[in-house]
Amino acid sequence: MYSFYKQILTGDAADNIIGLQGIGPVKADKLLNELITEEELYAACVAAYDGDEERVLENARLLWLRRSEGQQWQPPTKENHDERNRTAA
Repeated sequence: MYSFYKQILTGDAADNIIGLQGIGPVKADKLLNELITEEELYAACVAAYDGDEERVLENARLLWLRRSEGQQWQPPTKENHDERNRTAA
């Protein structure tokens, strides 16, 4: 999940997804490398976007690679975090 959140910050030029201006891989690593949980990673991204949660959600949904038909990325909550852990096991 770390790489996913890093890409939310940096964007993806190949897919025309705009990240934060002035945030490349090195700065993204500095913002995220001490964080452990998905909730912390998400909160750091929202903070980096100055609280613009809609932009974070848009980038995340554009970057998310579906693992099953109809799947859509949702921000982390305790409920979907528990669900992700069950399906990953």
